Amino acid sequence: MPATLSPHALTTLEAVKEELDISIGDSVNDNYLTRLINSASDAIERYCDRHFEKASLIEKVAGQGSQRVLLSRAPILSVTSVTLNGSVLASSEYEVEAEAGMLFRASGWPWSAMRRPGIVQDPYPGSETKSIEVTYIGGYVLPKDENLSANPPVARTLPYDLEEACIATVKTWFRAKGADLNRTSRRLMDVGDTWDRRALPEPVREMLAPWRRIA
Repeated sequence: MPATLSPHALTTLEAVKEELDISIGDSVNDNYLTRLINSASDAIERYCDRHFEKASLIEKVAGQGSQRVLLSRAPILSVTSVTLNGSVLASSEYEVEAEAGMLFRASGWPWSAMRRPGIVQDPYPGSETKSIEVTYIGGYVLPKDENLSANPPVARTLPYDLEEACIATVKTWFRAKGADLNRTSRRLMDVGDTWDRRALPEPVREMLAPWRRIA
């Protein structure tokens, strides 16, 4: 069965073949390249700790006592509703920080952590309940989902550096085809090289630095 691109694929088979100078009509490596695209896309999402494709979501998040809460999918394209402890908030009670993927509330989002017994009743960090529910659309239109002939046309919105990071990873892994996955270094006449086909290449990690979400 021919391999197919996953919903998370950050580039297309055509773009990868162009980078590798493989003719579109040459299908010998199509299945392998498609698997590499899927693997590279998954690796990038794990590294950045986020998904990038556009989706409609109902997401529950915990309040931390600050003015902002972070949603999993950015950019935020539209918000249908926000509830706090089961009560629907008016849209005037919060602001959407679209590119950051955050909701800002001037009065703050209550810290939903459990409280210690006693007079002080300090909260237990890490015990927060997900008391905020957000229904929204977020993320990017991936290159594979572009359809300019649709009515209305659907144009890709994924930033090009994210696609290039995926293409560069596939290119590196493709050229290492057949390499021993357990070998990470080699020396010959005091000249050494290092590789690990399971890891993202260092230049790719540098490209992805602005996109990482660090807890």
